[in-house]
Amino acid sequence: MAHAAIELYEALKEAGASDEKARTAAEAIEEIRDDDRFHRLDDRMERLENRIAKVENEVSDLKAEVKITKWMVAFVLAANMAIFWLLIKMALAHGG
Repeated sequence: MAHAAIELYEALKEAGASDEKARTAAEAIEEIRDDDRFHRLDDRMERLENRIAKVENEVSDLKAEVKITKWMVAFVLAANMAIFWLLIKMALAHGG
């Protein structure tokens, strides 16, 4: 029996449980502890954490791309306004 199971066995004995019941409970706890389901859950949690980290990296990349796109839109808007201003200036010079 592992340390935790031994502690449980001793605690149950001190609480007045029979030797057989204390041993059975301690062995059941040991089986639960060694159950493969918990190890599989740990593996699944690790995979989920890895996926979350990957998504966080992708979101970070997308934020950088959006920032660049905003600068590009601002530049194009400024260029269009400059062209529009020049067109108005030329129209006023020739027509007015």
